[in-house]
Amino acid sequence: MEHFLNGPCRFAYHPVLIVTDVTTSGEIDDSVSLMMYRELERRGCIRIVGVVSIFGNGGASAKEVYRNLHDRLHQLGLSAWAVLEGPARRMSFSQSLPPTAEDQQRLFAIAAIVNQHERVVIAELGPFTVSARLLSEGLVRPKRIERILGVGGRAPGERFSTGHGLPFSFRDMNVDEDQAAVWYLLKHHPRKLWLVTYQTGINERMLTPETIAALGISEISAHAKRRAKRLTLIGYGGKIPAWDTWTTSYFIEGGSQKLSCRQQKVRLVYVPVDTGEVERRQLWVSDRFDHDFRWVEMCWCADSLKENKQ
Repeated sequence: MEHFLNGPCRFAYHPVLIVTDVTTSGEIDDSVSLMMYRELERRGCIRIVGVVSIFGNGGASAKEVYRNLHDRLHQLGLSAWAVLEGPARRMSFSQSLPPTAEDQQRLFAIAAIVNQHERVVIAELGPFTVSARLLSEGLVRPKRIERILGVGGRAPGERFSTGHGLPFSFRDMNVDEDQAAVWYLLKHHPRKLWLVTYQTGINERMLTPETIAALGISEISAHAKRRAKRLTLIGYGGKIPAWDTWTTSYFIEGGSQKLSCRQQKVRLVYVPVDTGEVERRQLWVSDRFDHDFRWVEMCWCADSLKENKQ
């Protein structure tokens, strides 16, 4: 627990809505995140008002994640949390696609929970679709949402190394899965965003299967061992990054400072096809931007401020 929650609470019973693309076989950081948010609630820092499933991880659909979420919450002893199914459709840059009736019903149910509270923090552990659609479709007034926590962002041209291999290009999945949602939030609500980057969850901040096993949930322990074995193949040395879980630092006294969070110039940039990058739009952070940028609170280690051109 102390690996993440190593300080007193900043808040008391603050309302939090979690949005997750949790999987029971792929990435494990959402599962660890749910455990840490449970601990924050146990300590009286926050109050979970609902958990929403969203498409994303491993190409899973909203319905698949909804099933995963029910299974995982049962394993964690969290079946009392209100579980809602998130929208199945991504946002559109042109806004030409009308919402489906099914998505509207799902969003109305989520909005009903948010509108019962003041200053809700939405922890987006997957794509940013739910926050963006609640706000863009006028289902929730902006003042109801205090912050939107999430994962995303890189320096222009940045490559990453695990320390056991060559630098590699990575897919900024939570941004890439719904680029229009990120664009909307940057344009209209940038000051609400608080983002953890790839660099935040690697090196000394990674977990071992043994650390996760010590949390005492057999299904999570088995998942961690499988995940660590797979990640060893790409140079993680038997350790597991936990990017989404570091969003819990927002609720801990001094947590933002420990992650080197500060206001940064951010822009969603179109990347030409001939660069070889998979993503067509990337969330770039740079002090050199002099136009078309937004100020966003970004958390990453100081070394990643360099615009790495490897």
